[in-house]
Amino acid sequence: IAKDSEFHIIVAGIFSSGKSTLLNTLIRHDVLPTSFKTCTSKNCRIRHDSTLGRKVSLTGYDAEGNVVVEKRIFEDDVNCKSLFEEISPINSVNEVYSSVATMELGVDLTHLYPKSVSEDKFTIVLIDTPGMGSAKESTDDTNKHEEIAFDAISDERKPMILLCVEAKNYEDKKIGEFMRSVISNSKDDGGFNDRYLFLMN
Repeated sequence: IAKDSEFHIIVAGIFSSGKSTLLNTLIRHDVLPTSFKTCTSKNCRIRHDSTLGRKVSLTGYDAEGNVVVEKRIFEDDVNCKSLFEEISPINSVNEVYSSVATMELGVDLTHLYPKSVSEDKFTIVLIDTPGMGSAKESTDDTNKHEEIAFDAISDERKPMILLCVEAKNYEDKKIGEFMRSVISNSKDDGGFNDRYLFLMN
């Protein structure tokens, strides 16, 4: 893990708190679906790839990490976003797409690197997680979206966590529940380790 050259930043929070909008702005591409309703149902890794320039790539992986949707490179965001929206529902009508557990976008994130650190030192990987607190997130009494987000947060790499909260909903019960789980998780896992950033949107 210490030798791993990837730096993961996980964006989590209540649904419709601006996570995907923030990420679209950071990556300078309008690919991640944004809505006042639930629109992210699977984790999406956004991996730095300087060879793409203004292009964007999309690949789909199953739960074991096998490629199930071959990598496609898009000249524009519109076509990439269209495929992304086809793949992203948990219960997609397309059998191949429904087996996708994680999507991966390749984009040039050179602009996010500190001036003092060259991009060959590590690869930035931003991770968009499903929003919690939505009526659409529960299946068979299992809170799927929260489960997916916590799997990402509990990664042994100890990623940085950016927790988004819509400012007007700061008293949302779901935020308190999520924070209790985070605190409980941290106690079992050796504390916060400066891994959490809290963003009031």
